[in-house]
Amino acid sequence: MTFLRRKWRSVSFRAGLVAALVVGVLAAVGLLLLLALIFGAIFATTVTAQDAEMNRAASQLELGIDPADIDISLSLSDDQGQDTFWAVLLDEQVVSTGGLDVADLINEPFASESLAISLDEEERPGESQGIKRYDNQDWLYLERIVTVDATTAYTVVTASAGPFRLTAFIRSALPFVLPLLIILMGATGLLTSFFSRRSLRSVERMRMEVEQITQQSLDRRVPETGAGDGIDKLAMTMNDMLGRLESSTMQQSQFLADASHELRSPVAGLLAQLDVATAYPDRVDTSVLLPKLNSQARRLQLLVDDLLFLSRSEAQVTHRPAPTTSRVNLDALIGAEIDHQRSVRADPEFTFTGTKGVFVTGQQRDLERVVQNLANNAARHAASSVTLSVAVAGEMAVLTVADDGDGISDADAARIFERFVRLDEARDRDAGGSGLGLAIVHEIVRRHGGAISLVGQDRPGATFQVLLPLAPPP
Repeated sequence: MTFLRRKWRSVSFRAGLVAALVVGVLAAVGLLLLLALIFGAIFATTVTAQDAEMNRAASQLELGIDPADIDISLSLSDDQGQDTFWAVLLDEQVVSTGGLDVADLINEPFASESLAISLDEEERPGESQGIKRYDNQDWLYLERIVTVDATTAYTVVTASAGPFRLTAFIRSALPFVLPLLIILMGATGLLTSFFSRRSLRSVERMRMEVEQITQQSLDRRVPETGAGDGIDKLAMTMNDMLGRLESSTMQQSQFLADASHELRSPVAGLLAQLDVATAYPDRVDTSVLLPKLNSQARRLQLLVDDLLFLSRSEAQVTHRPAPTTSRVNLDALIGAEIDHQRSVRADPEFTFTGTKGVFVTGQQRDLERVVQNLANNAARHAASSVTLSVAVAGEMAVLTVADDGDGISDADAARIFERFVRLDEARDRDAGGSGLGLAIVHEIVRRHGGAISLVGQDRPGATFQVLLPLAPPP
């Protein structure tokens, strides 16, 4: 039973079995139809041969030939190996006969019409014809009345033995048909199973290749057949998946390397100042040291928060509940951010222009982060002023943040939203950010169904434009 269960799980075995059954059913139906056609042909040929002989006998009788001299050969039936009988009767007395000595067949009753192909008696009035059962054989029996003169009428009888019932004919053919059918089914099953196993060799090669792929060898790919069939599509899908895994692994490795590099600087600064304070406690001015430590710690906290945000954004765990969204007043966020910037720095000058009362749907904290990161980025690169504005374009809210700094080159514009990217003038870690601010803005805007782009390259400074879907009316 275990062997049978294991075999049944085999795709090639099931394919061969199903193919053998299908071919067996179709072949059986086809053979039955063929046997029926052969049976009909034999029956029609025998009827035609007997009818021709009776016509010849009738012609001889009408010419006045003595019934004893009449010759009915039924040669066609004899060639087919059938037993034949014929007779000429006068007043129900046999006056001439030939073939097998089965004169009693004349008085034998007809067999069941339901199991035989019967002739239409209405087409030949006065004749008796059909299937008779005699001596365990079926006989095709035909009669014809030949009137010679007003007082003399002969009855010509012909009969041929054979399988003249369809069921009997099929039973007689079964010993020859069944072995052929079994051989055909077996050959079909074996060939189908063989070619199925050959077709599955490519799947086995794919499995062996995937089994050898590790995190250190994600550049390997499974072989593709190039046939364009399901197996080839599976190989292409697996290669596409391996490509995504390789790209994701590389991004994670790069992310870890960049994160470690970025964290090293503030941690090293903190440790250096603490080591100095520990080694020379009497020479440390705490009023100078503590603000420096606080600044480094806050920078480290901001960097960790940014890394945590990006890590959670990459996870995108689908089974987590969707974050709560609300109607957010965009110009109110900008006003609050301008007030904050003015409180922490005197330069550059922050101004607001555009439409008020513009609402979008989203997470309040994330949208605050978008405005804050864009404002901080503009403040670091501006010469004297930063302008924030809000407008409405169709069904989108347009947030624009512009500074009057040196601007961004076309080469840098293509990578400005990548992680840990800082332009040449912002390489100083003390003056510049971590290179994550614009990447976070890009991720938040994308999750809110919007887009961010760098516009206004033909004018001084850098201008960032954010498009966000407007909130429906309350």
